[in-house]
Amino acid sequence: MQSTLRLHQSAIKTHPLAGVLPAAGPAPEVAGHDELLARMLGSWDLEKRYISVGDGSPEGRFPAEWHFGRAAGGRSIQDVLITRKPNGDLVGYGSTLRSYDEGRQRLVDDLAGSGRRPIQRPARADRRGMAGARLSDDGGEHWLTGLVMEGTRVGSATDGIDLEAPLPLPYLLADRPAAGLEADLATFGWLVGSWDVRVRSLGSEDEEPLTGEWHFGWVLEGRSIEDVLIVSGANGSPRAFNVSIRTFDHRAGRWWIVRQDALAGEFSISLAWPRDEGISTEGQWRLGDTIPFRSRFFGIAEDAFKFEQEIFVDGSWQRLQTIDAIRRVAA
Repeated sequence: MQSTLRLHQSAIKTHPLAGVLPAAGPAPEVAGHDELLARMLGSWDLEKRYISVGDGSPEGRFPAEWHFGRAAGGRSIQDVLITRKPNGDLVGYGSTLRSYDEGRQRLVDDLAGSGRRPIQRPARADRRGMAGARLSDDGGEHWLTGLVMEGTRVGSATDGIDLEAPLPLPYLLADRPAAGLEADLATFGWLVGSWDVRVRSLGSEDEEPLTGEWHFGWVLEGRSIEDVLIVSGANGSPRAFNVSIRTFDHRAGRWWIVRQDALAGEFSISLAWPRDEGISTEGQWRLGDTIPFRSRFFGIAEDAFKFEQEIFVDGSWQRLQTIDAIRRVAA
């Protein structure tokens, strides 16, 4: 594996996500439910083979590398998939966050609802594995294979599988926005850094607000922003562990956001755009629900902002939570 996209260790130490996103092992509530995906932990060299969904003929072969590690307090496994042309030019750089949904007794990843169904053969003792994707254009009645990936684990045959492997930060994190996209990425770019927050939720307006921390940082070669929102109860135990990836779609001129809270069992997809000296988002609340939600960043200053989220129930918008954030001063 000859990746040239790794962030230098000195830059990782000061990255806002370095101390909050990776995990050194599985959370207690996940243990026993993630054996299949845990076999993927570590780094892999791949060959990606694209197949025509029309006649099954090959459409191209690309070398790639795939890195898996534990994240979000050990409740999720996040990966980074880097794909190149045979001449070495970069053609793909993406990430997926996979979490166990205790309520539905299944794994949930951030491709849910995208029309792609993964096909995966776990890693074997000889350090080889396969994965792929199938496509459907009729609501899942029929499926066609569009991609097959075959990989070999990086490392010696005696290394085995590291079930404690943390997220491989050098392949995920970036220290600046991607060149040429600075203006478009500025919509959320001002959030990069760490913030202390006070959170009020629906029905708790008369109670003391919960406290927490919100960290934003550049990822995926500076083309996306990933953030971690941790909210704690009065006894200091975590009440929420939100992880979001925000990516600007230059073709549509708007942002799309994939969010998971593995602790609360929540998942949402939304779109965002600048509006009225702030940022507005609209999306679908929770996996499989049809409840719309919307949120906005407003009251934006250099060292503070406000955030508000609402859901549409019983024919009207109801405030779900508000957040007041103060930028954390570096020690």
